[in-house]
Amino acid sequence: MDVSATEMYRLKAADLREHCIGRGLDCSGPVRSLRRRLVEHIHSTKMDEAQNKQNVHAIVPSDLVSNGTGSGPPIEFNAAHDGGGNSQTAVLVELLRSIPPLCTEEPTEIMRLFVRLDEVYDLKLVMDSEFVIRIMPLVRGSLLRRFGICLRKRCSWQKVSPGY
Repeated sequence: MDVSATEMYRLKAADLREHCIGRGLDCSGPVRSLRRRLVEHIHSTKMDEAQNKQNVHAIVPSDLVSNGTGSGPPIEFNAAHDGGGNSQTAVLVELLRSIPPLCTEEPTEIMRLFVRLDEVYDLKLVMDSEFVIRIMPLVRGSLLRRFGICLRKRCSWQKVSPGY
């Protein structure tokens, strides 16, 4: 039953359904949906295992994703802010997936994006330069150019962020 995410793309529909049932997932739908469901499950399981191995304890504010106010309790990690932990990078990537990319360069949308990015940055999961690199797919246009310049100059996140 221990199949990698890559191997899921080699399985037939009947095998995919069998794996879904074995993992307690919904086994209905086309092959594409089954594969996506299984791969997401495998990735989330691996991330959970990595977090447990690193003994990372977190208290995640319930409104971090929903409204961007950050009024919940802070997230605490037992690991240092050195940017070297793979589990911390995995957590960062997972948090950034919940932030929709910027579609327009309207000031309100840009500020909303920066509020959410500041919440994630405040967790201190990785160094500033890695954080900026990881968020670049979320921006476009002039912001993308600004982030590129900040990376070249090795600016801190406080200099990149507009400081609302």
